[in-house]
Amino acid sequence: MNGFLSPLPILRAGDEQELARVTGKLSGENLVSVSYIIPKEGHWPDGRHIDGVHEVDDGVKLSTTSDAVLIRWGMAGYVEGLSAQIVSKAATKPDPALLRELDMSGSSRWRQFLAKPLFIAGFATHVAPDASEATIWSLRFASKQGPEVVIALGEWTKVGPSYIPDNLLAIFDEAVARSFTIPDNPVSAWGLDWEFQR
Repeated sequence: MNGFLSPLPILRAGDEQELARVTGKLSGENLVSVSYIIPKEGHWPDGRHIDGVHEVDDGVKLSTTSDAVLIRWGMAGYVEGLSAQIVSKAATKPDPALLRELDMSGSSRWRQFLAKPLFIAGFATHVAPDASEATIWSLRFASKQGPEVVIALGEWTKVGPSYIPDNLLAIFDEAVARSFTIPDNPVSAWGLDWEFQR
């Protein structure tokens, strides 16, 4: 379901220039708020809050003092992956007939990231079945000398995190993120370290 006026581009494995643009925005300004994009009639947590993990329906919005970074699931043909794009705060407003924003800034997990710059510290890629190119399915964000959070495609199931790409997981527990893998892919959701080059 796309409750926004325009689709956001999927991050391909080679899109380090776009990663640098996104992390440049986050690292240049303090994070002021965090929102989850959920269905209009949806409730949270409603069974979607596991210790150290939040299950999110449609997207995560990281707002800085001037703009926002919107992270969502996207698909183009057989190619699926995360989308992370800098957009104006007005442009991130979902269609109220379908979706709504839920402010998570006051949650104990996200509160520790506020009033600090963020940067992308790592990511994981994969090639979806029937796709011909690798895309990014997990991004790890960090604050300088502070906590880290992984935002990945997936859902929480009876066996833990599972790759189900039309939902997102916000994973605050490093052990859980490192245990979350996709079949035939040795790199976990924690991802490979990535150093931001200005």
